[in-house]
Amino acid sequence: MSLFPTEAEQIAYIDTAESANDAPSAISAFIFQDDIDHILRTGGNADEARMKIAAEFSKQKPIADRAAFLKNLYYGGNGLITENGRFSAWYGDDGIHIAKGDAAQHLRSAQLIRWTDAAERIDELLDSGTFATNLEVTEAPRYERLSIAVAIWNLYHDFSDETKSLGYLSCLGNIHSTNFPEETERLTDDLLNPEFREQFLTEYKIFLDAYRKNRELLRFHFHRPQALLTRMEDLSLPRKEYHSDMAAVPKTGRFYH
Repeated sequence: MSLFPTEAEQIAYIDTAESANDAPSAISAFIFQDDIDHILRTGGNADEARMKIAAEFSKQKPIADRAAFLKNLYYGGNGLITENGRFSAWYGDDGIHIAKGDAAQHLRSAQLIRWTDAAERIDELLDSGTFATNLEVTEAPRYERLSIAVAIWNLYHDFSDETKSLGYLSCLGNIHSTNFPEETERLTDDLLNPEFREQFLTEYKIFLDAYRKNRELLRFHFHRPQALLTRMEDLSLPRKEYHSDMAAVPKTGRFYH
């Protein structure tokens, strides 16, 4: 049976299990595709995870890259209650461990969905419009730009006095106050403009090269300058457009374990 079985495969599996000596244990351990999909939609506890995933997957990068993205995004564990019972999920280095009941992390019988398989399934759900809501897939591109704008704003406001005097990132000259909401919203709109993105990337690469040689250009060092460069370059990638007819994702109960 495939990792994400069709309804016919599910029925065939249960029919086979019922005729076997270990039928009760086989059926009790079986996890339906719908329940796996519920777990994939939870996003592993990350804020606005479905929008982050929709934005990332729209870039159509290799499946290995998308799997690595999911591995970094999903963390901890989830407990879900569906019409088929209680399910636990634990997000590990090797993939998503899923089991019936209240624990999955150390359960040897837990079903393992490897990150590559999770990425392939989420890709199918996005294509069919059954992973995220219509609002989430519509807002995902702007959400991505806003998160980048926030990272740029924070970095720019951590410039040392020396950095400011040297004129790095002059394209951000209209950021001159601590009005975070107004300025990040404006920068979010600026990031739609290919000419602005090109100018920013040119100036940012100059700054990044200088920062590698002199870390005193920033007052604090929690920023991820190289990752920001990649995120900016990604904004110019061709994107796949997703659609969804879902006003809300299917409801499940939740519990903590």
